[in-house]
Amino acid sequence: MSEVFERLASFVQEFIYNKGWNSLKAIQGKAIETVLDTDNHILISAGTATGKTEAAFFPIVSLLSQRSCKSIAVLYISPLKALINDQFERLNDLLEEADIPVCKWHGDVAASQKKKLLDHPRGILQITPESLEAMLIRRTPDLAKLFCDMQFVVIDEIHAMMGEDRGGQLLCLLTKLERFAGCKMRRIGLSATLGDCEEAAKWLALGTVRSTAVLKDNTKKEIELAVNWFQKPLDYSGKEEENPEELAYYESIYKKCIRGNTIIFTNSRGEAEEIINQMKSLAMLKWEADIFYVHHGNISKLLREEAEEAMKDKEKLSVVAATLTLELGIDIGLLEQVLQIGSPYTCSSFMQRLGRSGRRTGLARMYFTYLEKVNLKSETIDDFPWELLRIIAIIELSVREKWIEPINHKRLSFSLLYHQTMSMLCSMGELTASQLARAVLTLPAFQSVTQEDYKHLLRHLIEIEHIQKTDEQTLIIGLKGETITNHYSFYSVFKDEEEFKVSFEGRVLGTINSLPSIGINIALAGRAWQVVDVDLESKQIFVKSIKKTTQKLWKGDSGEIHTKVAQRMKQVLLEDEVYPYLLPSAQKRLQEVRRLAHKIASLESDIRAIGDKSYIIMPWLGSKEMRTLGVILKTEQMKNALQLSKVTAANEYALIVYSELSLEIFRKTFNEEIKKIKHIEDKVLKTNMNNNRKYDEYLPVILLKKQYLSESIDLEGVTTINYS
Repeated sequence: MSEVFERLASFVQEFIYNKGWNSLKAIQGKAIETVLDTDNHILISAGTATGKTEAAFFPIVSLLSQRSCKSIAVLYISPLKALINDQFERLNDLLEEADIPVCKWHGDVAASQKKKLLDHPRGILQITPESLEAMLIRRTPDLAKLFCDMQFVVIDEIHAMMGEDRGGQLLCLLTKLERFAGCKMRRIGLSATLGDCEEAAKWLALGTVRSTAVLKDNTKKEIELAVNWFQKPLDYSGKEEENPEELAYYESIYKKCIRGNTIIFTNSRGEAEEIINQMKSLAMLKWEADIFYVHHGNISKLLREEAEEAMKDKEKLSVVAATLTLELGIDIGLLEQVLQIGSPYTCSSFMQRLGRSGRRTGLARMYFTYLEKVNLKSETIDDFPWELLRIIAIIELSVREKWIEPINHKRLSFSLLYHQTMSMLCSMGELTASQLARAVLTLPAFQSVTQEDYKHLLRHLIEIEHIQKTDEQTLIIGLKGETITNHYSFYSVFKDEEEFKVSFEGRVLGTINSLPSIGINIALAGRAWQVVDVDLESKQIFVKSIKKTTQKLWKGDSGEIHTKVAQRMKQVLLEDEVYPYLLPSAQKRLQEVRRLAHKIASLESDIRAIGDKSYIIMPWLGSKEMRTLGVILKTEQMKNALQLSKVTAANEYALIVYSELSLEIFRKTFNEEIKKIKHIEDKVLKTNMNNNRKYDEYLPVILLKKQYLSESIDLEGVTTINYS
């Protein structure tokens, strides 16, 4: 390792000495050699606090110090502005003694700083995909000057990009940048949460001719897990604030939090607000310090930064409730534990959240807790503790089996195709249809799009006046298209929500996505407020502080569950294993549901009778497969063959159907008929394709249907299995 160290620039060596590091980490040594000795792209897969950022930048800046670049030499691309700000400080510290400038570029950066880079482009540019999109559109003539000598692009948290429109957009941007600027850059991807590194490596290289070297860190971090459980009877007749089970639940969270710096992860913004509101109330009752903060996308920038600074303060205790905004790799210092309310939906999310703690100590602590509403008079599958079963399944798959959900990067996204078509016309100004098709369809995100599909899109965009055909038969942005592309929100590919600013005594607390009535109590920034006035023209809501609220502003979004997680949940019910991380309350609840599962039915049967001519279909499939099964059962073929009168969802894991057939004949006919289903395109037109992607509303129906089938339906995963 000493030989590798000697290959680094002297200022990098000095930086390592000053940090008091005795040696380079193994992943850093591998990365240094691969950057310096090969011409490959590089994927660095390593846990949190393993030095991934340094692994990439130590050799990169060492190379930069040996040559004079004619332009910006390195792009650092992050999914979050907060992560850019965090890494900016780290890179500035590294490059303090070197003549390599670092510039961050996003909406909160001063124009003077941006102008400085534009006048003298060099060094390292830190940017989000949206800001890079804006730069490519608005500064197309300057791209050669800005990026002609680009050497590297470092993509942080690539798992947050892959399989999403944002990742497809990024790959398109990198390809367009190389075309416009005439550069050929090496890509370096960083992630702490990858299931299939080989698939990730292929994604990283899409649109290029280079191969990807995969570097994995096998260092094991010690893990401490615990699952606590509380039950709130639905028929409890006392007042809400006097419910003893609920009080005990919040009291346990409070006691756990004040033991050390904590992030409380929730699955919704509303839940994060509610938890912190309860914690602040308890602190007030106990006459103890208010150390509680909220961090999510609707909190004002000032309050988010306040929470981030509190977490980094080594002298003070802090507790922050967050959603996805703190799941990524911001260095938040000595975080002693993570508390998860309920269950994350994926193993990937669990591992990312677990990795937030133990960055300094090497011991990752994560505690789960949940308040389950229990109907004491009912014994059906609706009364299963689904959150508890999913927690156990995800822990077992992630920790014991080392499994993480694969990422599908081959799906069709015509919403992204619309965006990149309009983006290309914005950049180029005027193109013939064939030139536009050649420029767009050769981008890496659209390898599966046919010429015929693209013709459908262009014809439709001309019809709705988003694109206009000139007298010379070229294409330009149309009048209605200009209203889309001229707005700042066009640079992003994720869906915008209507926002109303919430203000208290002249200070913006954050935003909400719905308009409440005057007098309504709401929770925001971890406190309770009452709406006193609304200005519709400026979209502002004025509030006053109150003590307690019951109004939730946001509901949790239902996440996508993989079939392997669902199957593992079934195994949890069937096996007798005692999981050591379950606290007595959770262990007791699991024993109860195992007894209930064996009492009401045999779980080994996918199709069971639950009444006279009514059956439950519970094959333990993932969200996509259950969605597909629901669509199939509404086809005329299945309705007629099974004599179905009604199909309803019992929950996200089961369907209830009503049929005139006996159970034996129903099960036999079901297995025979479902294997005959070869396509469901006609039925999909009648399902809820609710324009979920940002630009879906501008797509022709034929492409919207294809996109839905590609992303939300898995016909093979449903029709090729036997149902018992």
